[in-house]
Amino acid sequence: MSQAVGASALGEHNEFVGYCCPGTEVPLLEDGRGNLVARNSDLSYPVTSGIPNFCKHQAAESPEDALRLEVLNRSATEHGWRSAVGNHWPEVLNYVTDEIRLRLIDILPLDASQCVLEIGCGLGQFTIPIANRVRHVSAIEVVLGQALFTRTRCAQNGISNVDVVCGGDDLRLPYSCGRFDGVVINLVFEWCGNRQDTSDFESAQIEYLREIGRVLKPNGFIFIATKNRYALQYLLGGRDEHTGFRFGNALPRWLMHWLLSRRQKKRVPAGMLHSFQWWIRQLKAAGFTAIEPLWAVPEMRFPDQYVPLAPNSVRMARRSGSFRQGDTRRTSLLMGLIPARFVRHLTRGHCFVARKVGTILPK
Repeated sequence: MSQAVGASALGEHNEFVGYCCPGTEVPLLEDGRGNLVARNSDLSYPVTSGIPNFCKHQAAESPEDALRLEVLNRSATEHGWRSAVGNHWPEVLNYVTDEIRLRLIDILPLDASQCVLEIGCGLGQFTIPIANRVRHVSAIEVVLGQALFTRTRCAQNGISNVDVVCGGDDLRLPYSCGRFDGVVINLVFEWCGNRQDTSDFESAQIEYLREIGRVLKPNGFIFIATKNRYALQYLLGGRDEHTGFRFGNALPRWLMHWLLSRRQKKRVPAGMLHSFQWWIRQLKAAGFTAIEPLWAVPEMRFPDQYVPLAPNSVRMARRSGSFRQGDTRRTSLLMGLIPARFVRHLTRGHCFVARKVGTILPK
């Protein structure tokens, strides 16, 4: 007999779980055979090692990366998550443990009553600090091996107010409307949509913003950090990792697509970046207001501080002798010459805190 999703497979905090079928919002039930099913439907989602898997497309990671994650997870279970990363993925150890990265937590409007969704939890580097400040965190990750690692990391740190799922590759979230007080999506959005069966990457991302708005409560917040299409480094000819060539996303779209088709036999980049004005326009269209843009300096991965992008705030920050405006000597020097009102267009990345207003957005 099917039963409501609860503590038996998905953790103690079943009051927060209540997964829904992505795209239909039909509540899911356990079928007693390791699957979640939608009542009166053929839709079914497997639960792997306690992780519900809502992915629609085939895994994008290479066999080598999948094996590495398998070894990492096995080592984490046997020897602890930190030792496992140090031994089997040392190049990312600093990225997933350096506390300077946690400075973004201090700019989030978190409180102990909230239920927060983290999209793209990776190896759990932000999941635990967020969980320490709120009532519950739902973490979703497109890579099953990383979702499993995040769950292990939480357990080994004594964190019990987190549920982790694998999914989102189809840009649908397995949660009901108005479920969350906040959504955190840090350095993930640029990749969202690259598994879709469409060449219209941008439209898919726009729809995803609406999907994020759907699961937010009215007045709920979104924090989003993503790379800037017109970052100074790209305009200076820097290589864009999403296209594999210099200038990359900063090129006119038609030219970027043409170069991709010539060099890599495809027209869609691995990640789609956007301008500051694009973000302001699309956040408003998706129902977000009170948009506060922030400058993560010297860059978003390891920020020294977050500076409001109002021109007066930029000028004040520049008066500090220790203020670094870029992660290389050249970009720092040149950014210092940019008038304060134009800085928002050339930063390494975009960071926004915004609020959803009005009623829950229709699908």
